[in-house]
Amino acid sequence: MAKKPDELLKLVQPWGIEKETRKYMEKYLNKGGKTVDVDSWIRDRRTAEQFAEQMKAYWAVEDAFASWLEKNLKKKHPGVRVTLIGTDRNREIIQGQSPKGKVTGELDYNVNFLDGPNSIPVEFQFSAVTLNSYDVKKNKVNKAEKQNGIILFAFLPIGKFTIMTANYIKRHGQILINSRLGGKETWNIPSDQLILKDKDYQIGKDFLPKDISDIIRENIYLIQQRKK
Repeated sequence: MAKKPDELLKLVQPWGIEKETRKYMEKYLNKGGKTVDVDSWIRDRRTAEQFAEQMKAYWAVEDAFASWLEKNLKKKHPGVRVTLIGTDRNREIIQGQSPKGKVTGELDYNVNFLDGPNSIPVEFQFSAVTLNSYDVKKNKVNKAEKQNGIILFAFLPIGKFTIMTANYIKRHGQILINSRLGGKETWNIPSDQLILKDKDYQIGKDFLPKDISDIIRENIYLIQQRKK
Protein backbone atom coordinates (compact mmCIF):
# COMPACT_ATOMS: atom_id res chain seq x y z
CA MET A 1 0.00 0.00 0.00
CA ALA A 2 1.37 3.40 -0.99
CA LYS A 3 2.16 5.75 1.86
CA LYS A 4 0.99 9.33 2.17
CA PRO A 5 3.62 12.10 2.43
CA ASP A 6 3.28 12.49 6.21
CA GLU A 7 3.64 8.74 6.70
CA LEU A 8 6.82 8.69 4.62
CA LEU A 9 8.29 11.51 6.69
CA LYS A 10 7.89 9.41 9.84
CA LEU A 11 9.53 6.43 8.18
CA VAL A 12 12.62 8.34 7.02
CA GLN A 13 13.15 10.10 10.36
CA PRO A 14 15.39 7.34 11.83
CA TRP A 15 17.55 7.51 8.70
CA GLY A 16 18.43 11.13 9.40
CA ILE A 17 16.94 12.47 6.16
CA GLU A 18 13.61 13.86 7.34
CA LYS A 19 14.71 17.47 6.77
CA GLU A 20 15.90 16.79 3.21
CA THR A 21 12.80 14.72 2.41
CA ARG A 22 10.47 17.44 3.71
CA LYS A 23 12.31 20.05 1.65
CA TYR A 24 11.91 18.06 -1.55
CA MET A 25 8.29 17.19 -0.76
CA GLU A 26 7.41 20.85 -0.34
CA LYS A 27 9.15 21.62 -3.61
CA TYR A 28 7.41 18.89 -5.63
CA LEU A 29 3.98 18.92 -3.97
CA ASN A 30 3.69 22.66 -4.54
CA LYS A 31 4.51 22.17 -8.20
CA GLY A 32 1.30 21.94 -10.18
CA GLY A 33 0.37 21.93 -13.83
CA LYS A 34 1.03 19.05 -16.13
CA THR A 35 2.43 16.65 -13.53
CA VAL A 36 -1.01 15.11 -12.96
CA ASP A 37 -1.82 14.41 -16.62
CA VAL A 38 -0.63 10.82 -17.00
CA ASP A 39 -1.61 7.79 -19.01
CA SER A 40 -3.31 4.97 -17.14
CA TRP A 41 -0.59 2.51 -18.11
CA ILE A 42 1.95 4.61 -16.20
CA ARG A 43 -0.14 5.22 -13.11
CA ASP A 44 -1.53 1.63 -12.84
CA ARG A 45 -4.76 1.54 -10.76
CA ARG A 46 -4.44 4.91 -9.07
CA THR A 47 -6.22 8.04 -10.21
CA ALA A 48 -4.04 10.66 -11.86
CA GLU A 49 -4.25 12.85 -8.75
CA GLN A 50 -3.33 9.97 -6.40
CA PHE A 51 -0.48 8.94 -8.63
CA ALA A 52 0.88 12.48 -8.86
CA GLU A 53 0.89 13.04 -5.10
CA GLN A 54 2.45 9.66 -4.33
CA MET A 55 5.04 9.96 -7.08
CA LYS A 56 6.12 13.39 -5.89
CA ALA A 57 6.47 12.13 -2.32
CA TYR A 58 8.50 9.14 -3.52
CA TRP A 59 10.70 11.44 -5.60
CA ALA A 60 11.44 13.35 -2.41
CA VAL A 61 12.59 10.16 -0.67
CA GLU A 62 14.71 9.22 -3.69
CA ASP A 63 16.40 12.63 -3.73
CA ALA A 64 17.00 12.57 0.02
CA PHE A 65 18.62 9.13 -0.21
CA ALA A 66 20.96 10.42 -2.91
CA SER A 67 22.15 12.99 -0.37
CA TRP A 68 22.36 10.28 2.31
CA LEU A 69 24.51 8.08 0.09
CA GLU A 70 26.84 10.90 -0.95
CA LYS A 71 27.24 12.18 2.61
CA ASN A 72 28.33 8.78 3.90
CA LEU A 73 30.62 7.97 1.00
CA LYS A 74 32.33 11.35 1.44
CA LYS A 75 33.69 10.19 4.80
CA LYS A 76 36.28 8.18 2.89
CA HIS A 77 36.05 9.67 -0.59
CA PRO A 78 35.66 13.47 -0.21
CA GLY A 79 35.38 13.96 -3.96
CA VAL A 80 32.54 11.49 -4.56
CA ARG A 81 29.45 12.75 -6.35
CA VAL A 82 26.01 11.14 -6.44
CA THR A 83 23.87 12.55 -9.24
CA LEU A 84 20.34 11.80 -10.44
CA ILE A 85 20.34 10.19 -13.88
CA GLY A 86 16.87 8.61 -14.09
CA THR A 87 14.44 9.28 -16.91
CA ASP A 88 12.29 11.20 -14.42
CA ARG A 89 15.16 13.28 -13.02
CA ASN A 90 13.42 16.46 -14.21
CA ARG A 91 10.56 15.51 -11.89
CA GLU A 92 7.72 15.86 -14.35
CA ILE A 93 5.12 13.28 -15.35
CA ILE A 94 3.40 14.23 -18.58
CA GLN A 95 0.90 12.74 -21.00
CA GLY A 96 2.60 10.31 -23.35
CA GLN A 97 5.89 10.39 -21.44
CA SER A 98 6.85 7.00 -22.87
CA PRO A 99 4.98 4.85 -25.40
CA LYS A 100 3.23 1.83 -23.92
CA GLY A 101 5.45 -1.22 -24.05
CA LYS A 102 8.59 0.88 -24.55
CA VAL A 103 9.62 1.80 -21.03
CA THR A 104 13.17 3.10 -21.20
CA GLY A 105 13.74 4.15 -17.60
CA GLU A 106 17.38 4.61 -16.66
CA LEU A 107 18.82 3.75 -13.27
CA ASP A 108 18.36 6.41 -10.60
CA TYR A 109 21.84 7.51 -9.49
CA ASN A 110 25.36 7.68 -10.75
CA VAL A 111 28.08 7.39 -8.11
CA ASN A 112 31.30 8.94 -9.39
CA PHE A 113 34.45 8.38 -7.33
CA LEU A 114 36.49 11.31 -8.58
CA ASP A 115 39.53 9.97 -6.72
CA GLY A 116 39.20 6.53 -8.29
CA PRO A 117 38.54 4.76 -11.58
CA ASN A 118 34.94 3.75 -11.05
CA SER A 119 31.62 5.29 -11.93
CA ILE A 120 28.77 3.18 -10.62
CA PRO A 121 25.13 3.39 -11.79
CA VAL A 122 22.72 2.67 -8.95
CA GLU A 123 19.04 1.74 -8.99
CA PHE A 124 17.40 2.88 -5.76
CA GLN A 125 14.38 1.05 -4.41
CA PHE A 126 12.67 1.35 -1.08
CA SER A 127 9.82 -0.28 0.75
CA ALA A 128 7.59 1.61 3.17
CA VAL A 129 6.03 -1.60 4.50
CA THR A 130 7.36 -4.93 5.78
CA LEU A 131 6.61 -7.80 3.42
CA ASN A 132 7.42 -11.49 2.98
CA SER A 133 8.91 -10.70 -0.44
CA TYR A 134 9.84 -7.62 -2.43
CA ASP A 135 9.63 -6.61 -6.08
CA VAL A 136 12.01 -4.91 -8.48
CA LYS A 137 10.78 -4.06 -11.97
CA LYS A 138 12.17 -6.35 -14.65
CA ASN A 139 13.28 -3.48 -16.88
CA LYS A 140 15.28 -1.97 -13.97
CA VAL A 141 17.04 -5.29 -13.31
CA ASN A 142 17.88 -5.59 -17.02
CA LYS A 143 19.28 -2.04 -17.04
CA ALA A 144 21.43 -2.75 -13.98
CA GLU A 145 22.78 -5.90 -15.61
CA LYS A 146 23.57 -4.18 -18.90
CA GLN A 147 25.27 -1.22 -17.23
CA ASN A 148 27.16 -3.22 -14.56
CA GLY A 149 25.18 -1.33 -11.96
CA ILE A 150 23.92 -2.22 -8.53
CA ILE A 151 20.56 -2.10 -6.78
CA LEU A 152 20.35 -0.36 -3.41
CA PHE A 153 17.17 -1.43 -1.63
CA ALA A 154 16.19 0.34 1.61
CA PHE A 155 13.62 -1.23 3.94
CA LEU A 156 12.41 1.89 5.73
CA PRO A 157 10.35 0.42 8.61
CA ILE A 158 13.17 -1.82 9.86
CA GLY A 159 16.16 0.43 9.15
CA LYS A 160 18.05 -1.99 6.90
CA PHE A 161 19.32 -1.89 3.36
CA THR A 162 20.72 -4.33 0.82
CA ILE A 163 23.16 -3.86 -2.06
CA MET A 164 22.97 -6.42 -4.84
CA THR A 165 23.50 -7.07 -8.52
CA ALA A 166 21.01 -8.13 -11.18
CA ASN A 167 22.56 -11.59 -11.15
CA TYR A 168 21.77 -12.00 -7.46
CA ILE A 169 18.14 -11.06 -8.06
CA LYS A 170 17.86 -13.51 -10.94
CA ARG A 171 19.35 -16.31 -8.85
CA HIS A 172 17.10 -15.81 -5.86
CA GLY A 173 13.95 -14.32 -7.36
CA GLN A 174 11.22 -15.23 -9.80
CA ILE A 175 9.39 -13.23 -12.45
CA LEU A 176 5.78 -12.32 -11.68
CA ILE A 177 3.07 -10.35 -13.42
CA ASN A 178 2.48 -7.69 -10.78
CA SER A 179 -1.16 -6.63 -10.61
CA ARG A 180 -0.30 -3.83 -8.15
CA LEU A 181 1.83 -2.26 -10.88
CA GLY A 182 -0.71 -2.52 -13.64
CA GLY A 183 0.42 -5.93 -14.86
CA LYS A 184 4.09 -5.04 -15.24
CA GLU A 185 6.69 -7.81 -14.91
CA THR A 186 8.76 -7.74 -11.74
CA TRP A 187 11.37 -9.87 -10.09
CA ASN A 188 10.01 -11.04 -6.75
CA ILE A 189 12.63 -11.88 -4.09
CA PRO A 190 11.86 -13.51 -0.71
CA SER A 191 12.71 -11.29 2.24
CA ASP A 192 14.97 -13.93 3.79
CA GLN A 193 17.25 -13.56 0.74
CA LEU A 194 17.45 -9.80 1.24
CA ILE A 195 17.51 -9.02 4.95
CA LEU A 196 19.83 -10.09 7.77
CA LYS A 197 18.19 -9.90 11.17
CA ASP A 198 21.32 -8.90 13.10
CA LYS A 199 22.76 -6.24 10.78
CA ASP A 200 21.70 -2.93 9.27
CA TYR A 201 22.88 -4.05 5.86
CA GLN A 202 23.36 -7.25 3.93
CA ILE A 203 26.22 -7.57 1.53
CA GLY A 204 28.24 -10.44 0.22
CA LYS A 205 31.01 -10.99 -2.28
CA ASP A 206 28.65 -12.46 -4.81
CA PHE A 207 26.34 -9.45 -4.69
CA LEU A 208 28.65 -7.15 -6.60
CA PRO A 209 30.62 -7.14 -9.85
CA LYS A 210 34.34 -7.72 -9.26
CA ASP A 211 35.36 -4.33 -10.58
CA ILE A 212 33.48 -2.47 -7.84
CA SER A 213 33.18 -5.04 -5.04
CA ASP A 214 36.43 -3.98 -3.37
CA ILE A 215 35.36 -0.33 -3.25
CA ILE A 216 31.99 -1.05 -1.67
CA ARG A 217 33.07 -3.86 0.65
CA GLU A 218 36.22 -2.09 1.84
CA ASN A 219 34.24 1.00 2.75
CA ILE A 220 30.95 -0.54 3.83
CA TYR A 221 30.88 1.58 6.97
CA LEU A 222 30.76 4.61 4.71
CA ILE A 223 27.51 3.50 3.14
CA GLN A 224 26.40 3.25 6.76
CA GLN A 225 25.70 1.09 9.70
CA ARG A 226 22.91 3.24 11.03
CA LYS A 227 23.03 2.15 14.65
CA LYS A 228 26.20 4.18 15.17
